[in-house]
Amino acid sequence: MPTMPTPKEDNPLWLLRTFYFVPCDLMHQNVNLLKGRALADENPENADSQEVFISFLLYWLGGLFVVIEGWKSLKITEPTIDKMIDEHWDSLRQFRNAVFHFQPDDRKHVQFFDLAKFNWAEELHAALRAFFEAQESR
Repeated sequence: MPTMPTPKEDNPLWLLRTFYFVPCDLMHQNVNLLKGRALADENPENADSQEVFISFLLYWLGGLFVVIEGWKSLKITEPTIDKMIDEHWDSLRQFRNAVFHFQPDDRKHVQFFDLAKFNWAEELHAALRAFFEAQESR
């Protein structure tokens, strides 16, 4: 990803991209690198690859929520992204809370492990990446 201009005090979009989206994107890249091996490997002796994949997945989705939270806080609007955010905002919020606040059960984690919600997160992430890349070219 190319570098955006140096931040200024009045550039919260730069902060959202640099301090929140870029780390989230790094987690997402690792999810994609590890996904095939972790999901295909059913050998219990190779549980390490699954644990590493799950670790990146948890932090990617937790980070994605923080990016969306910043998006809403800054009142950024883009109709396609706004509509996507509204689809599973609360589920992702609960998931993020479960990632960063101990839960005595996995209910909040598991409710987001649904193929439709995973695909939604992938599509939303891609849309956010395209948005930030478009901002860089301005």
